[in-house]
Amino acid sequence: MGNFTVSLYGSFRGLDLQQSVRGQTTEQEGFTDDHLRPRFALHKLKHIPESVAAMSLGFVVGCAVRVLQLQQEEALLNFRGALFFYVLLPPIILEAGLSLKTQLFVDNLGGTGSGLDDQDGLLMLHLFGQLAFLRTPIVLLEQVAGFRNHHHYDIVEQAWKDSGYREVWSGVSDLIEFSPVTRKRFLIVLVHLSMPAHQLMEDKPVLPPRPTLGSFDCILELPWDVEQACTPSKEALSMYLDPWYMPPSRHAHAKPQSPASFRFRGLSDRATCFMAQYHYQHELSPRALEKAGLYGVLLHLPTGLRFFSGAEIALMHGAVCPVWLSKDDRCQMRHLGNSLSPLHAVTPLALAFQLVGPKSLRVSNAQAILQCLSMRYRASQVNFLEFRDGWVLYKVGEAFGALVETFSSWVPRQQLPGRKLAFHRFELFDDTDACQLLVAPDVHLPVLFAALGHELPDECFEQLDLIPVPRDLALPPTFTTPGESSLQLDFLPSLPFVHRQVTDSPEKNLLIVIGRKACYFLDRESPLFFWEMGQAMSMEGWQRAEFFEEDVWCNLEGHRIKCRDDLQGTVSFHIADALAPDLASLNLDCLQSIKTVRAAAPPQVRIVGPQTLPLCKGFPFLTFAALGWNPVLQPQLRGNKIGADLTFSARHDCFRVPETHILPAFARFLLASLLREMERIIQQDATVAVPCKVQVEGRTFWQGRLPAALEFSEMEDLWSEAHRALGLVAPVRVYSGPRQVPPEMTLQHASLGPVPPGFLNRAGWLLISYMPETRGGGAKDVKFKSAQTDLAQFLLEQGLSLGQTTATADKLLPLAGTSRVQRVLDLTDGANRWHQLAALCKQFSVPLPELPSAASKAASSTASEALRRRAKNEPRPTAADFSIQPGFFRNADDSPATVLTQLMPGASGVYMCDAVEAGRILKDWTGTSTDELGLVILGHSCPDPGTCQGAGSTPAITATGHQVLLHTCWHNMGKSPLHARCENDASIILPDSTCVCATAFQDEFSAAEWQHLTANPVRAVSEKLRTSGSSVTLEAPWGRSFRKNGKASSSSDCESVQFHCRIQTSDLLQLLRFSGHAQVYLTPKTWQGEIAKGFAVVWAAGDREDVIRLSLQVPDPLGIVRSKRRFGIRVAEANFETAWNIVRPNQTAPPKVDVTGLFKLLSAPPQVRGSNIQEWAKQMSWDVRPLRCLGPGQWLLGASGPPPSGLLSMNKQAVLVQAVEPRQQSKPVVRAGKLPRAPPSATSAPSEGDDPLTNNDPWRNYLASTGRAISVPAPGPRQAEPPNQQRFDQQENRLQKLEAGLEELRRGHTAVTQQLATTQNVVERQVQGDLSAFARDFQHQIQANAEQQRQAHTAHQMQMQTGIDEIKAMLADNRSLAQKRPVPTPGMGDEL
Repeated sequence: MGNFTVSLYGSFRGLDLQQSVRGQTTEQEGFTDDHLRPRFALHKLKHIPESVAAMSLGFVVGCAVRVLQLQQEEALLNFRGALFFYVLLPPIILEAGLSLKTQLFVDNLGGTGSGLDDQDGLLMLHLFGQLAFLRTPIVLLEQVAGFRNHHHYDIVEQAWKDSGYREVWSGVSDLIEFSPVTRKRFLIVLVHLSMPAHQLMEDKPVLPPRPTLGSFDCILELPWDVEQACTPSKEALSMYLDPWYMPPSRHAHAKPQSPASFRFRGLSDRATCFMAQYHYQHELSPRALEKAGLYGVLLHLPTGLRFFSGAEIALMHGAVCPVWLSKDDRCQMRHLGNSLSPLHAVTPLALAFQLVGPKSLRVSNAQAILQCLSMRYRASQVNFLEFRDGWVLYKVGEAFGALVETFSSWVPRQQLPGRKLAFHRFELFDDTDACQLLVAPDVHLPVLFAALGHELPDECFEQLDLIPVPRDLALPPTFTTPGESSLQLDFLPSLPFVHRQVTDSPEKNLLIVIGRKACYFLDRESPLFFWEMGQAMSMEGWQRAEFFEEDVWCNLEGHRIKCRDDLQGTVSFHIADALAPDLASLNLDCLQSIKTVRAAAPPQVRIVGPQTLPLCKGFPFLTFAALGWNPVLQPQLRGNKIGADLTFSARHDCFRVPETHILPAFARFLLASLLREMERIIQQDATVAVPCKVQVEGRTFWQGRLPAALEFSEMEDLWSEAHRALGLVAPVRVYSGPRQVPPEMTLQHASLGPVPPGFLNRAGWLLISYMPETRGGGAKDVKFKSAQTDLAQFLLEQGLSLGQTTATADKLLPLAGTSRVQRVLDLTDGANRWHQLAALCKQFSVPLPELPSAASKAASSTASEALRRRAKNEPRPTAADFSIQPGFFRNADDSPATVLTQLMPGASGVYMCDAVEAGRILKDWTGTSTDELGLVILGHSCPDPGTCQGAGSTPAITATGHQVLLHTCWHNMGKSPLHARCENDASIILPDSTCVCATAFQDEFSAAEWQHLTANPVRAVSEKLRTSGSSVTLEAPWGRSFRKNGKASSSSDCESVQFHCRIQTSDLLQLLRFSGHAQVYLTPKTWQGEIAKGFAVVWAAGDREDVIRLSLQVPDPLGIVRSKRRFGIRVAEANFETAWNIVRPNQTAPPKVDVTGLFKLLSAPPQVRGSNIQEWAKQMSWDVRPLRCLGPGQWLLGASGPPPSGLLSMNKQAVLVQAVEPRQQSKPVVRAGKLPRAPPSATSAPSEGDDPLTNNDPWRNYLASTGRAISVPAPGPRQAEPPNQQRFDQQENRLQKLEAGLEELRRGHTAVTQQLATTQNVVERQVQGDLSAFARDFQHQIQANAEQQRQAHTAHQMQMQTGIDEIKAMLADNRSLAQKRPVPTPGMGDEL
């Protein structure tokens, strides 16, 4: 009945509770009290219930004991409540629930039972009390036909009225109208008062004449096993044929029947009502049989007499689907007796569907009955499918469907597990998160990891040690998981898990349940699936739930799951308050009060206005917690308006969705709130509505009724408004299921018609499907990755940092889309491209960093180059690069010791060597000199701390003459001691101070606080400590560093900040107690940069708040320690075991090992655990500590020293131990001064007489490097055995011939080369002569041409000069004529 109807078919003892008499004949329903009850019942109280009388009697006795002060009797009355619950209450429950009283069995006929006079009859009133609390909209009740005539009916009717229900339909239905069997049932439809009033339409079907056993086609040819179970024994048959056991007639004047005429029913007859345990009614008590008789009938066939089989009874009652028939005949009869005929159930169900179903689907009860009769199974159409535990009655041609339907249902395959079966637990973790996984008994680990998207080898699963989880108990608040039960991944998979799209994939059957404390993996196809769900609920604390709490199963969208088909994929389970307010409903105007403060790191949404309170009350906190993000509500008062900030902080103890999915999920919640508001309005206005189921990418997130006039385009607008309120742009297309519909189509148009344009599911709900823009692979995925790469490359070319580039590209591409970004990147002009990109970022509110200047680019490039050069591995200085400064080491008489360049017998002085040679030299030269002889070891490692004179600084001189101080230690090897002394020395009093490293992490600060801290870390940390109550002063800070992902980074892009400082030693313990509590983590260190000794850390599970609460239980904790995402409690080394037992109870504390080196244990047995390795190493006298399992039989160990020499084995299996070089760079050997540069290495070519095998001999090179003598065997004559001498001679002849041929070829090659050289010289001379002649001719020609040009130029100049002279003469003549000409008179015209 969808989401609104709960069918409650059942009855209770007294008003037909005993289902052993679920049906009776028409004659039996008329029995009166005189026939069925004892005439005298003096032992019963008629005016008050027996329980009230018992309590009253107890109250009177108790008062009497108290008043009379009877101490002994009063002591008997003072007993514990546990005594009642564990001793007295179980017998009461067993007696009330399991006893079968004959009187109750007889009184149950015809609705004339004891009713509410019996304790079990009161269950009906308790039932309506629960319904008043649950407020179930529709209740369907089934009772015996005489229920309304019972004298307690008025009380029951008043009970459902007081519970808020009204009767909308009731009636008596008899199967004799439809089938050849009689069975009357009284059916009632009750509706809650909160439901709107509807008029029901009840129709009477037009039926053929009443059928008989033969015409109804319900008699089968039974299998031999079934027929044997239906054959009565001789004793039973004699009882059925005995007139004494004939039931009394209903009519006093009716003619008595013979046993044969009453019992035997042929194909032309009809059967009477079948009661529960029909095959075993003759086993009732003699008194019951004497009073009520034996009602069973027998099937009379030509082959003999027998009982009706269970399959035939099911066919007579109108079975319409495969029926499971157990081979246990008593169980089979009990199942059938407790069943209800579909012909009875279909009428109230059809009427209930009229109340809650779509108005477009008006189901008539008459049509439902006729449809049920047409769908029923017939004897000529069915067959038996046999299994080990029973049969399946199925329709011929549908055997496969019956098999699938039987084995895909919860019943009868559901079983109870054995005592040894239980859930198992292990932990998945990465660098930041850890998740507890609880696996059902029949879930295989390879299938589990395939569902998570990981393919691991089988050896990993064999190595993983699963921890059994107690059954029926809630999980503890914290988990302690050993290393053998933990598995590390690079990154934990993100929600939602995407299964492989394979039909027969085994992970398709997995149900992943996200709980409050762990993640459960169940098998949907398992016979233990129902039990597994119950165990998951118990481990989540369902057994401790209050009476007002309910279990809630939801999908990842927060939509409640109401049918088994939705229990697939990934769901969430939580225990919720049934009285909690409903989810919020909003209108479009309310969206203006919601805005996004931060889209990430972490996401934050701000709500301001009058809708703040209802929106916060109706916010789905548990849904977002199941997604892996805890919404933190921070109320605020902004002026006169109430506001609140919702900050989503990541959970580190479970799987979670990516950070970019939080705001879209919030937008879908806003969309669902808008739809809820629309549904509320149409209910008030009685507007025509259409039942709709709204989905996004196939996942339902809202279900209800929407206005019929609403268009699909308006649904798209609602989606856009909900996302626009949060600053999101999510293009979407609206479909109806898989069908594409026009945007202008209304919901009513999409749901009407014989073939509606929209998609309606089987329940008649119209599907509305949102399909956002996806990038799920193929061309779209390629385009998205290409645009992402191009955008990142463009931003990097503009000078942005890698962090800024990544943040900008990740935010802009999902909002703007691939096509828009690609169009901008395709522009040819770089300046225009940057301008368009800035406009695009501004449009979608994506911050675009400013371009760095040329100077900053150069500085960044210089810094990166310097970092690259600094990271380049340079040769490590050795002792040969230095010379000890004379006069620092002195003999016993205070004279300067001689600085030795090599060790020789009888030498006296001091010699410096590398740490590699120190062990051998100490072993060989100690005690060999009677004078002073010292050994200075360069570096930080000492091979023999017992004889070491101390580590310190030794002055030395480099090859370039620079003075340096070296990190060294030194030993006395001679019989007379040496001592070190400087010429000038003065003693001062040094303060007793200690080095401390302070570290802060970004995820524990807000954005503004973190910016302030990175700008001035020392001042910010000091303020944090001072605010927390610390009075310790941080002196002389140094070594400030910013890091991200374990690497150095800039201050604007870092994840952690640390620096070193100096404090007084007396203040160390006081300051350490503030570590972690003031958001600053403090680590004591030595002046050499190592972690100080004397402290121990107990690592705990959970986040920072959990570890802080746990530290309150530890005596004298010294603050909280953090390593990436792990937290621990620091204590003094002496209190380690005590703290361990508190933090990790029931686990053995690991041994304290001073780890000085790392080793790999290889080829160990795959089953070995960490404790086994410790025991094995202890037998080897080797102190180790297992750090991590690297694989089957492979472990990483920390040890205080090297392993024992020789071959090692474990359980007679050889193992290999390899030293692991530390990842960090080796410590510098130069303590102060300029590090000498290594001279460039020159590779000398081997001489002609060198043996290449000798030059490449590693053993020879090792001896040469250690200074040992190399013994060269003297060459001797080669002598071969006689059989081999001939072969050697033949080989020698061949080699000589080959050498002769090669020599001849070499001579020919030389001659050809010389000829080519001669020819080349001749050609070169000839060509050179030709070129010289050509050059001379060309030069002469050029010179002649030049001379001709010069002569022509001279003639041209002379001609020009002559012309000019002539012009000048003409001008001079004209000037003289002008002077002699008279002046013209006025009036005379000008002749010119």
